[in-house]
Amino acid sequence: MPLSWPDIAQGTWLQSQIEQAMVPMLERMFGYYLIRLGPLADKLDTSASPIKRHLSASSLLTADIRTQETDLPLAENAVDGCVLPLCLDFCADPHQLVREAHRVVIADGHILVAGINPFSLALVGKLWPSWRKRHPWQGRFFSQGRIADWFQLLGCDIVSTQTVAFSSLLGQNAANQKLQELGGRYMPWAGSVYLMLIKKREVPLTLIRPTWKAANRIKVGSFTGAGVAGRHIETGNSN
Repeated sequence: MPLSWPDIAQGTWLQSQIEQAMVPMLERMFGYYLIRLGPLADKLDTSASPIKRHLSASSLLTADIRTQETDLPLAENAVDGCVLPLCLDFCADPHQLVREAHRVVIADGHILVAGINPFSLALVGKLWPSWRKRHPWQGRFFSQGRIADWFQLLGCDIVSTQTVAFSSLLGQNAANQKLQELGGRYMPWAGSVYLMLIKKREVPLTLIRPTWKAANRIKVGSFTGAGVAGRHIETGNSN
């Protein structure tokens, strides 16, 4: 896993693209605690969120919580929001990371995921063996659909998605403004990085009361024998 944005091809530019695109998503995240997971989250600007306290959690010495992202030392429902910038692409156990992020976020809290889009020009780097040894091409490049499936299996809703950074990330001139404008207008699904805002849902366990009513008592005036099983029978006087 890359430990800083400069470790990734065009990393500083990617960071700025992600931070700009995150703003409207972060503005929808409210509460008291937001946690940013992974080394790349350490320097990520999440100040657009009105959440009061922002913490980073990673293996870095500079992290607020030094830990493994797949084994957070937090209780269930401990935070109101969670941000995962390119974490799943480089995680050895992405399913566990998804479960851990879901575990620590409260019901109706938000999870913001950023990942490399496999249906973009960024895939070109995987075609050259020399580039495969570099970041981000060492990553696994999960599709948005696949990430959405993982979270939806946990009962989450996908609130919004977006792609940014229309570039192969090769060369020195990734930030081609004309290409960004054309990509955003005609191929909004083809940015090299996708962002996905996810909302955690939990169905409350509510006691369901029976809807049927007790059967009416049956008055039998012409029978004096045993009653019907399961019913109360009032027998009338007989002459």
